[in-house]
Amino acid sequence: MNLSRFHLLWLLLPLWVACSQEDQLSSPAPDGWQACRLYFDGPAPCFEASAQRATAAWPDQACVYLSFDTESKVVDGKAIYDASSDEWTVYYNGVIANNTTSACRAYYFDGPLTLADAQFLLSDSTAVYADTEATYSKSSEGIKLAASLVPSTGRIRFKGEPGRQFQLSGIQHYTAYATNVGQLTGSSAPYTLTIGPSGFTSYIYASFPASSRTLTLAYDNLSFTTQCEHPILDAGRSGFMTIPTETNHNGWEMTKVSLAQVSTPSASEVGTGSASLTAQLVSDGNCQLIDCGFCWSTASQPTVSDAFVSCGPQAADFSANISGLQENTKYYVRAYAVNELGTAYSEAASFTTLPLTLPEMSVVTISNILSTTADATAQVTSLGNGRLSDAGFVFATHANPSLADTKVSTGTNSTLKVKLRNLTPSTTYYIRAYATNEKGTGYGAVISFKTNDKPAGSEIETGGFEGEDNNWNP
Repeated sequence: MNLSRFHLLWLLLPLWVACSQEDQLSSPAPDGWQACRLYFDGPAPCFEASAQRATAAWPDQACVYLSFDTESKVVDGKAIYDASSDEWTVYYNGVIANNTTSACRAYYFDGPLTLADAQFLLSDSTAVYADTEATYSKSSEGIKLAASLVPSTGRIRFKGEPGRQFQLSGIQHYTAYATNVGQLTGSSAPYTLTIGPSGFTSYIYASFPASSRTLTLAYDNLSFTTQCEHPILDAGRSGFMTIPTETNHNGWEMTKVSLAQVSTPSASEVGTGSASLTAQLVSDGNCQLIDCGFCWSTASQPTVSDAFVSCGPQAADFSANISGLQENTKYYVRAYAVNELGTAYSEAASFTTLPLTLPEMSVVTISNILSTTADATAQVTSLGNGRLSDAGFVFATHANPSLADTKVSTGTNSTLKVKLRNLTPSTTYYIRAYATNEKGTGYGAVISFKTNDKPAGSEIETGGFEGEDNNWNP
Protein backbone atom coordinates (compact mmCIF):
# COMPACT_ATOMS: atom_id res chain seq x y z
CA MET A 1 0.00 0.00 0.00
CA ASN A 2 1.55 3.25 -1.13
CA LEU A 3 1.06 6.50 0.71
CA SER A 4 1.52 9.95 -0.78
CA ARG A 5 2.08 13.03 1.36
CA PHE A 6 -0.96 15.16 2.18
CA HIS A 7 -0.10 18.78 2.94
CA LEU A 8 -1.04 19.91 6.43
CA LEU A 9 -2.42 23.31 7.25
CA TRP A 10 -1.71 24.52 10.77
CA LEU A 11 -3.36 27.90 11.23
CA LEU A 12 -3.19 29.65 14.58
CA LEU A 13 -5.85 32.33 14.50
CA PRO A 14 -5.71 34.80 17.40
CA LEU A 15 -8.38 37.16 16.02
CA TRP A 16 -9.62 40.43 17.47
CA VAL A 17 -12.83 41.89 16.06
CA ALA A 18 -13.46 45.58 16.68
CA CYS A 19 -16.96 46.91 16.00
CA SER A 20 -16.56 50.65 16.45
CA GLN A 21 -18.87 53.16 14.78
CA GLU A 22 -15.94 54.61 12.83
CA ASP A 23 -15.09 51.23 11.39
CA GLN A 24 -17.73 50.95 8.67
CA LEU A 25 -17.53 48.31 5.96
CA SER A 26 -17.14 49.30 2.33
CA SER A 27 -19.83 46.73 1.34
CA PRO A 28 -22.97 45.90 3.33
CA ALA A 29 -23.46 42.65 5.21
CA PRO A 30 -26.17 40.20 4.10
CA ASP A 31 -29.65 41.00 5.38
CA GLY A 32 -29.92 40.23 9.09
CA TRP A 33 -26.17 39.66 9.53
CA GLN A 34 -23.85 41.65 11.79
CA ALA A 35 -20.43 42.53 10.40
CA CYS A 36 -17.15 44.01 11.63
CA ARG A 37 -13.63 44.27 10.35
CA LEU A 38 -11.39 41.60 11.74
CA TYR A 39 -7.94 42.37 13.14
CA PHE A 40 -5.16 40.04 14.17
CA ASP A 41 -3.48 40.18 17.49
CA GLY A 42 -0.02 39.54 16.10
CA PRO A 43 1.09 38.52 12.60
CA ALA A 44 -1.54 37.32 10.17
CA PRO A 45 -1.75 33.51 9.88
CA CYS A 46 -0.46 31.90 6.72
CA PHE A 47 -0.18 28.52 5.08
CA GLU A 48 2.86 26.38 5.62
CA ALA A 49 4.76 26.16 2.38
CA SER A 50 4.57 22.72 0.80
CA ALA A 51 4.93 20.99 -2.51
CA GLN A 52 1.15 20.84 -2.65
CA ARG A 53 0.71 24.59 -2.52
CA ALA A 54 2.87 27.09 -4.40
CA THR A 55 2.15 30.09 -2.18
CA ALA A 56 1.92 30.57 1.55
CA ALA A 57 -0.48 33.51 1.26
CA TRP A 58 -4.20 33.39 1.86
CA PRO A 59 -6.12 33.48 -1.44
CA ASP A 60 -8.43 36.39 -2.11
CA GLN A 61 -11.93 35.81 -0.68
CA ALA A 62 -10.68 32.96 1.49
CA CYS A 63 -13.52 32.11 3.85
CA VAL A 64 -13.30 30.52 7.28
CA TYR A 65 -16.77 29.31 8.29
CA LEU A 66 -17.63 29.75 11.95
CA SER A 67 -20.45 28.70 14.24
CA PHE A 68 -20.60 30.43 17.64
CA ASP A 69 -22.15 28.50 20.53
CA THR A 70 -24.13 31.16 22.42
CA GLU A 71 -26.27 30.70 25.52
CA SER A 72 -29.48 30.42 23.49
CA LYS A 73 -28.49 28.90 20.15
CA VAL A 74 -25.71 28.37 17.62
CA VAL A 75 -25.01 31.47 15.53
CA ASP A 76 -23.64 31.04 12.02
CA GLY A 77 -20.64 33.12 11.02
CA LYS A 78 -17.85 33.50 8.50
CA ALA A 79 -14.61 35.44 8.14
CA ILE A 80 -13.68 36.59 4.60
CA TYR A 81 -10.28 37.80 3.44
CA ASP A 82 -9.76 40.71 1.01
CA ALA A 83 -6.32 40.37 -0.58
CA SER A 84 -6.33 43.89 -2.06
CA SER A 85 -6.53 45.52 1.37
CA ASP A 86 -5.03 42.62 3.33
CA GLU A 87 -8.00 42.77 5.68
CA TRP A 88 -10.52 40.30 7.05
CA THR A 89 -14.23 40.84 7.74
CA VAL A 90 -16.26 38.71 10.10
CA TYR A 91 -20.02 38.23 9.62
CA TYR A 92 -22.43 36.54 12.00
CA ASN A 93 -26.13 35.87 11.61
CA GLY A 94 -27.72 36.39 15.02
CA VAL A 95 -27.01 37.89 18.41
CA ILE A 96 -23.84 37.30 20.40
CA ALA A 97 -24.18 38.92 23.79
CA ASN A 98 -21.33 40.75 25.49
CA ASN A 99 -19.42 39.08 28.33
CA THR A 100 -19.84 35.63 26.81
CA THR A 101 -17.13 33.01 26.50
CA SER A 102 -17.86 29.72 24.82
CA ALA A 103 -16.81 27.15 22.27
CA CYS A 104 -17.22 27.43 18.51
CA ARG A 105 -16.41 25.55 15.33
CA ALA A 106 -14.19 26.71 12.48
CA TYR A 107 -13.92 25.22 8.98
CA TYR A 108 -11.83 26.09 5.95
CA PHE A 109 -12.02 24.50 2.50
CA ASP A 110 -8.99 24.67 0.23
CA GLY A 111 -10.45 24.16 -3.21
CA PRO A 112 -13.51 24.86 -5.34
CA LEU A 113 -16.92 24.74 -3.72
CA THR A 114 -20.43 24.64 -5.11
CA LEU A 115 -23.47 25.91 -3.27
CA ALA A 116 -26.80 24.07 -3.22
CA ASP A 117 -29.57 24.12 -0.63
CA ALA A 118 -27.46 25.95 1.98
CA GLN A 119 -24.77 23.26 1.70
CA PHE A 120 -21.29 23.53 0.24
CA LEU A 121 -20.69 20.42 -1.81
CA LEU A 122 -17.12 19.19 -1.54
CA SER A 123 -15.35 18.61 -4.83
CA ASP A 124 -12.70 15.99 -5.53
CA SER A 125 -9.95 18.58 -5.01
CA THR A 126 -11.36 20.17 -1.86
CA ALA A 127 -9.21 19.78 1.23
CA VAL A 128 -11.13 20.11 4.50
CA TYR A 129 -9.62 21.74 7.58
CA ALA A 130 -11.35 22.19 10.90
CA ASP A 131 -11.16 23.03 14.57
CA THR A 132 -14.30 21.78 16.31
CA GLU A 133 -13.04 22.91 19.74
CA ALA A 134 -12.20 26.53 18.96
CA THR A 135 -13.06 29.19 21.54
CA TYR A 136 -14.23 32.79 21.45
CA SER A 137 -15.04 35.58 23.87
CA LYS A 138 -17.02 38.76 23.28
CA SER A 139 -16.82 42.03 25.19
CA SER A 140 -18.13 45.50 24.46
CA GLU A 141 -15.10 45.95 22.16
CA GLY A 142 -15.65 42.91 19.99
CA ILE A 143 -14.97 39.18 19.56
CA LYS A 144 -11.74 37.37 20.29
CA LEU A 145 -11.41 34.03 18.51
CA ALA A 146 -8.75 31.35 18.85
CA ALA A 147 -8.71 28.41 16.46
CA SER A 148 -6.20 25.92 15.09
CA LEU A 149 -7.18 24.65 11.65
CA VAL A 150 -5.84 21.23 10.72
CA PRO A 151 -6.95 18.57 8.22
CA SER A 152 -10.13 17.08 9.67
CA THR A 153 -10.32 13.87 7.64
CA GLY A 154 -8.19 11.46 5.70
CA ARG A 155 -8.00 11.57 1.92
CA ILE A 156 -7.95 8.40 -0.16
CA ARG A 157 -8.21 7.21 -3.74
CA PHE A 158 -8.10 3.75 -5.31
CA LYS A 159 -5.99 2.27 -8.10
CA GLY A 160 -7.17 -0.34 -10.54
CA GLU A 161 -8.37 -1.16 -14.03
CA PRO A 162 -9.69 1.96 -15.80
CA GLY A 163 -13.47 1.94 -16.06
CA ARG A 164 -13.96 -0.43 -13.12
CA GLN A 165 -16.91 0.64 -10.93
CA PHE A 166 -17.24 -0.66 -7.38
CA GLN A 167 -19.06 -0.11 -4.09
CA LEU A 168 -17.10 0.98 -1.02
CA SER A 169 -18.51 0.76 2.51
CA GLY A 170 -17.26 0.85 6.08
CA ILE A 171 -16.22 4.51 6.10
CA GLN A 172 -17.81 7.85 6.88
CA HIS A 173 -17.63 9.69 3.57
CA TYR A 174 -17.89 13.49 3.82
CA THR A 175 -19.69 15.20 0.97
CA ALA A 176 -20.75 18.66 2.13
CA TYR A 177 -20.58 21.38 4.74
CA ALA A 178 -24.01 22.45 6.02
CA THR A 179 -23.91 26.18 6.69
CA ASN A 180 -27.14 26.18 8.69
CA VAL A 181 -25.83 23.71 11.28
CA GLY A 182 -22.14 24.50 11.02
CA GLN A 183 -20.81 20.99 10.47
CA LEU A 184 -19.63 18.52 7.89
CA THR A 185 -22.23 16.16 6.53
CA GLY A 186 -21.61 12.72 5.16
CA SER A 187 -22.89 9.21 4.81
CA SER A 188 -21.88 5.73 5.90
CA ALA A 189 -23.91 4.11 3.09
CA PRO A 190 -22.07 2.38 0.23
CA TYR A 191 -20.24 4.84 -1.97
CA THR A 192 -19.89 4.20 -5.71
CA LEU A 193 -16.46 4.88 -7.21
CA THR A 194 -15.16 4.54 -10.76
CA ILE A 195 -11.52 4.07 -11.78
CA GLY A 196 -10.69 6.87 -14.19
CA PRO A 197 -8.54 6.79 -17.35
CA SER A 198 -5.45 7.52 -15.23
CA GLY A 199 -5.96 4.27 -13.33
CA PHE A 200 -7.11 6.07 -10.17
CA THR A 201 -10.41 7.18 -8.68
CA SER A 202 -10.90 10.74 -7.57
CA TYR A 203 -9.88 11.53 -4.01
CA ILE A 204 -12.59 11.23 -1.40
CA TYR A 205 -12.56 12.65 2.13
CA ALA A 206 -13.46 10.11 4.76
CA SER A 207 -12.72 8.62 8.16
CA PHE A 208 -13.35 5.35 9.91
CA PRO A 209 -16.11 5.26 12.54
CA ALA A 210 -14.80 4.98 16.08
CA SER A 211 -16.08 1.40 16.43
CA SER A 212 -14.54 -0.22 13.36
CA ARG A 213 -11.78 -0.04 10.77
CA THR A 214 -13.34 -2.63 8.43
CA LEU A 215 -13.33 -1.75 4.74
CA THR A 216 -15.57 -3.60 2.28
CA LEU A 217 -15.24 -3.34 -1.49
CA ALA A 218 -17.58 -5.07 -3.94
CA TYR A 219 -18.06 -5.36 -7.70
CA ASP A 220 -19.46 -7.93 -10.14
CA ASN A 221 -20.17 -10.96 -7.92
CA LEU A 222 -17.21 -10.41 -5.58
CA SER A 223 -16.97 -8.88 -2.13
CA PHE A 224 -13.63 -8.12 -0.45
CA THR A 225 -13.11 -7.26 3.21
CA THR A 226 -10.05 -6.08 5.10
CA GLN A 227 -9.19 -4.73 8.53
CA CYS A 228 -7.34 -1.51 7.71
CA GLU A 229 -4.79 -0.98 10.47
CA HIS A 230 -2.82 1.43 8.31
CA PRO A 231 -3.43 5.09 9.32
CA ILE A 232 -4.37 5.99 5.74
CA LEU A 233 -7.73 7.44 6.82
CA ASP A 234 -6.57 9.12 10.01
CA ALA A 235 -7.01 12.88 10.10
CA GLY A 236 -4.50 14.59 7.85
CA ARG A 237 -3.29 11.44 6.10
CA SER A 238 -3.51 10.70 2.40
CA GLY A 239 -2.74 7.89 0.01
CA PHE A 240 -4.09 5.26 -2.34
CA MET A 241 -5.01 1.59 -2.21
CA THR A 242 -4.92 -0.93 -5.03
CA ILE A 243 -8.26 -2.67 -5.30
CA PRO A 244 -8.20 -6.48 -5.06
CA THR A 245 -9.18 -8.77 -7.95
CA GLU A 246 -10.41 -12.35 -8.11
CA THR A 247 -6.90 -13.58 -8.93
CA ASN A 248 -4.98 -11.15 -6.71
CA HIS A 249 -6.63 -10.51 -3.37
CA ASN A 250 -3.90 -8.13 -2.14
CA GLY A 251 -4.54 -9.27 1.41
CA TRP A 252 -8.33 -8.84 1.27
CA GLU A 253 -10.71 -11.67 2.15
CA MET A 254 -12.86 -12.58 -0.88
CA THR A 255 -16.45 -13.86 -0.93
CA LYS A 256 -18.66 -14.72 -3.90
CA VAL A 257 -21.79 -12.59 -3.62
CA SER A 258 -24.73 -11.33 -5.65
CA LEU A 259 -27.28 -8.59 -5.45
CA ALA A 260 -30.08 -9.18 -2.99
CA GLN A 261 -33.47 -10.44 -4.17
CA VAL A 262 -36.87 -9.09 -3.10
CA SER A 263 -40.40 -10.12 -3.96
CA THR A 264 -42.84 -8.08 -5.99
CA PRO A 265 -44.64 -5.79 -3.52
CA SER A 266 -48.37 -5.83 -2.86
CA ALA A 267 -50.52 -2.80 -2.09
CA SER A 268 -53.49 -2.72 0.26
CA GLU A 269 -55.68 -0.17 2.03
CA VAL A 270 -55.36 2.08 -1.01
CA GLY A 271 -57.00 5.46 -0.40
CA THR A 272 -57.15 8.73 -2.25
CA GLY A 273 -53.62 9.70 -1.19
CA SER A 274 -52.13 6.74 0.65
CA ALA A 275 -51.46 3.02 0.50
CA SER A 276 -49.91 0.21 2.54
CA LEU A 277 -47.07 -1.78 0.93
CA THR A 278 -45.59 -5.15 1.84
CA ALA A 279 -42.77 -7.29 0.39
CA GLN A 280 -40.34 -10.04 1.40
CA LEU A 281 -36.57 -10.35 1.29
CA VAL A 282 -35.87 -13.48 -0.77
CA SER A 283 -32.04 -13.45 -0.49
CA ASP A 284 -29.40 -11.14 0.97
CA GLY A 285 -26.94 -12.17 -1.76
CA ASN A 286 -24.56 -13.76 0.77
CA CYS A 287 -23.32 -10.41 2.02
CA GLN A 288 -24.30 -7.75 4.52
CA LEU A 289 -27.75 -6.30 3.97
CA ILE A 290 -27.76 -2.53 4.36
CA ASP A 291 -31.31 -1.41 3.60
CA CYS A 292 -34.72 -2.47 2.29
CA GLY A 293 -37.67 -0.38 1.24
CA PHE A 294 -40.04 0.72 -1.50
CA CYS A 295 -39.84 3.25 -4.32
CA TRP A 296 -42.72 4.52 -6.39
CA SER A 297 -43.53 6.78 -9.30
CA THR A 298 -46.08 7.32 -12.07
CA ALA A 299 -43.36 5.95 -14.41
CA SER A 300 -43.26 2.19 -14.90
CA GLN A 301 -39.78 1.50 -13.43
CA PRO A 302 -39.32 3.58 -10.27
CA THR A 303 -35.95 3.73 -8.49
CA VAL A 304 -34.67 5.24 -5.25
CA SER A 305 -34.06 8.42 -7.25
CA ASP A 306 -37.86 8.79 -7.19
CA ALA A 307 -40.01 8.83 -4.07
CA PHE A 308 -38.93 6.10 -1.65
CA VAL A 309 -39.28 4.94 1.94
CA SER A 310 -36.59 3.06 3.85
CA CYS A 311 -37.47 0.14 6.13
CA GLY A 312 -33.89 -0.56 7.24
CA PRO A 313 -32.11 -3.93 6.93
CA GLN A 314 -34.86 -6.54 7.19
CA ALA A 315 -34.34 -10.29 7.40
CA ALA A 316 -37.80 -11.28 6.12
CA ASP A 317 -41.05 -9.37 5.60
CA PHE A 318 -41.05 -5.58 5.51
CA SER A 319 -43.85 -3.07 5.08
CA ALA A 320 -44.54 0.65 5.01
CA ASN A 321 -47.42 3.10 4.77
CA ILE A 322 -46.93 5.78 2.15
CA SER A 323 -48.85 9.05 1.78
CA GLY A 324 -48.84 12.28 -0.19
CA LEU A 325 -50.10 10.55 -3.35
CA GLN A 326 -52.36 12.17 -5.93
CA GLU A 327 -55.96 10.98 -5.99
CA ASN A 328 -57.27 8.91 -8.92
CA THR A 329 -53.70 8.25 -10.17
CA LYS A 330 -51.95 5.05 -11.24
CA TYR A 331 -48.68 4.42 -9.41
CA TYR A 332 -45.95 1.84 -9.98
CA VAL A 333 -44.05 0.51 -6.99
CA ARG A 334 -40.97 -1.68 -6.60
CA ALA A 335 -39.34 -3.13 -3.53
CA TYR A 336 -35.59 -2.62 -3.25
CA ALA A 337 -32.76 -4.07 -1.19
CA VAL A 338 -29.23 -2.76 -0.77
CA ASN A 339 -26.23 -4.91 0.10
CA GLU A 340 -22.51 -4.35 -0.25
CA LEU A 341 -22.71 -5.01 -3.97
CA GLY A 342 -25.38 -2.44 -4.74
CA THR A 343 -29.13 -1.94 -5.05
CA ALA A 344 -31.50 -4.59 -6.39
CA TYR A 345 -35.13 -4.04 -7.41
CA SER A 346 -38.16 -6.30 -7.61
CA GLU A 347 -40.60 -6.51 -10.47
CA ALA A 348 -42.96 -3.54 -10.53
CA ALA A 349 -46.51 -3.70 -9.21
CA SER A 350 -49.16 -1.04 -9.74
CA PHE A 351 -52.17 0.38 -7.93
CA THR A 352 -54.53 3.26 -8.57
CA THR A 353 -55.52 5.67 -5.83
CA LEU A 354 -59.22 6.27 -5.29
CA PRO A 355 -60.89 9.29 -6.85
CA LEU A 356 -61.91 11.98 -4.40
CA THR A 357 -65.47 13.21 -5.06
CA LEU A 358 -67.93 15.45 -3.26
CA PRO A 359 -70.06 13.78 -0.58
CA GLU A 360 -73.59 12.70 -1.43
CA MET A 361 -76.71 13.08 0.76
CA SER A 362 -80.23 11.72 0.86
CA VAL A 363 -83.31 13.88 0.42
CA VAL A 364 -84.27 15.73 3.61
CA THR A 365 -87.30 14.48 5.54
CA ILE A 366 -89.31 17.17 7.38
CA SER A 367 -91.66 16.25 10.23
CA ASN A 368 -93.43 17.85 13.21
CA ILE A 369 -93.94 21.11 11.33
CA LEU A 370 -95.26 23.87 13.58
CA SER A 371 -95.37 27.62 13.13
CA THR A 372 -91.76 28.29 14.27
CA THR A 373 -90.15 24.85 14.43
CA ALA A 374 -89.74 21.71 12.38
CA ASP A 375 -87.67 18.51 12.57
CA ALA A 376 -85.24 17.69 9.74
CA THR A 377 -83.44 14.40 9.05
CA ALA A 378 -81.09 13.22 6.30
CA GLN A 379 -78.23 10.79 5.71
CA VAL A 380 -74.75 11.14 4.19
CA THR A 381 -74.92 8.34 1.65
CA SER A 382 -71.35 8.67 0.30
CA LEU A 383 -68.19 10.25 1.73
CA GLY A 384 -66.68 10.50 -1.77
CA ASN A 385 -63.66 8.46 -0.55
CA GLY A 386 -62.77 11.38 1.70
CA ARG A 387 -63.04 12.34 5.36
CA LEU A 388 -66.18 14.08 6.59
CA SER A 389 -65.25 17.40 8.17
CA ASP A 390 -68.73 18.93 8.52
CA ALA A 391 -72.36 18.21 7.67
CA GLY A 392 -75.81 19.61 8.32
CA PHE A 393 -78.62 21.56 6.69
CA VAL A 394 -78.95 24.86 4.83
CA PHE A 395 -82.29 26.56 4.33
CA ALA A 396 -83.76 29.82 3.08
CA THR A 397 -86.97 31.31 1.73
CA HIS A 398 -85.58 31.10 -1.81
CA ALA A 399 -84.72 28.09 -3.94
CA ASN A 400 -81.30 26.39 -3.88
CA PRO A 401 -80.04 27.46 -0.43
CA SER A 402 -76.28 27.22 0.22
CA LEU A 403 -73.73 27.78 2.96
CA ALA A 404 -74.21 31.52 2.36
CA ASP A 405 -77.73 31.18 3.80
CA THR A 406 -78.85 29.84 7.19
CA LYS A 407 -76.72 26.83 8.14
CA VAL A 408 -77.32 24.32 10.92
CA SER A 409 -74.26 22.06 11.47
CA THR A 410 -74.59 18.58 12.91
CA GLY A 411 -70.81 18.00 13.08
CA THR A 412 -69.18 14.95 11.55
CA ASN A 413 -71.98 12.40 12.04
CA SER A 414 -73.21 10.75 8.85
CA THR A 415 -76.77 10.70 10.25
CA LEU A 416 -78.15 14.24 10.30
CA LYS A 417 -80.95 15.15 12.71
CA VAL A 418 -81.87 18.61 13.94
CA LYS A 419 -84.81 20.73 15.15
CA LEU A 420 -85.13 23.90 13.12
CA ARG A 421 -86.08 26.81 15.36
CA ASN A 422 -87.06 30.48 15.08
CA LEU A 423 -88.92 29.94 11.84
CA THR A 424 -91.51 32.44 10.58
CA PRO A 425 -95.12 31.27 10.66
CA SER A 426 -96.95 30.61 7.41
CA THR A 427 -93.71 30.74 5.39
CA THR A 428 -92.39 28.46 2.66
CA TYR A 429 -88.80 27.30 3.26
CA TYR A 430 -86.40 25.52 0.93
CA ILE A 431 -83.96 23.11 2.58
CA ARG A 432 -81.29 20.61 1.63
CA ALA A 433 -78.51 18.68 3.38
CA TYR A 434 -74.83 19.47 2.90
CA ALA A 435 -71.56 17.65 3.68
CA THR A 436 -67.92 18.70 3.34
CA ASN A 437 -64.76 16.63 2.73
CA GLU A 438 -61.28 17.38 1.33
CA LYS A 439 -62.77 17.87 -2.15
CA GLY A 440 -65.29 20.49 -1.07
CA THR A 441 -68.97 20.73 -0.15
CA GLY A 442 -71.72 18.67 -1.75
CA TYR A 443 -75.46 19.27 -1.49
CA GLY A 444 -78.48 17.00 -1.52
CA ALA A 445 -81.73 17.57 -3.35
CA VAL A 446 -83.81 20.63 -2.42
CA ILE A 447 -87.29 20.20 -0.89
CA SER A 448 -89.71 22.78 0.45
CA PHE A 449 -92.09 22.92 3.40
CA LYS A 450 -94.44 25.54 4.82
CA THR A 451 -94.69 26.41 8.50
CA ASN A 452 -98.05 26.44 10.31
CA ASP A 453 -99.91 29.76 10.49
CA LYS A 454 -100.93 29.33 14.15
CA PRO A 455 -99.46 31.84 16.61
CA ALA A 456 -96.37 30.40 18.25
CA GLY A 457 -97.75 30.84 21.78
CA SER A 458 -100.79 28.62 21.12
CA GLU A 459 -98.75 25.60 20.02
CA ILE A 460 -97.50 22.74 22.14
CA GLU A 461 -94.54 20.86 20.67
CA THR A 462 -94.82 17.09 21.01
CA GLY A 463 -92.32 14.41 20.01
CA GLY A 464 -89.64 15.44 17.56
CA PHE A 465 -85.95 15.97 18.25
CA GLU A 466 -84.54 17.78 21.25
CA GLY A 467 -81.17 19.52 21.45
CA GLU A 468 -79.23 22.69 22.23
CA ASP A 469 -78.14 25.35 19.75
CA ASN A 470 -80.00 23.69 16.89
CA ASN A 471 -77.99 20.47 17.35
CA TRP A 472 -79.80 17.18 17.84
CA ASN A 473 -78.47 14.88 20.56
CA PRO A 474 -79.62 11.25 20.62
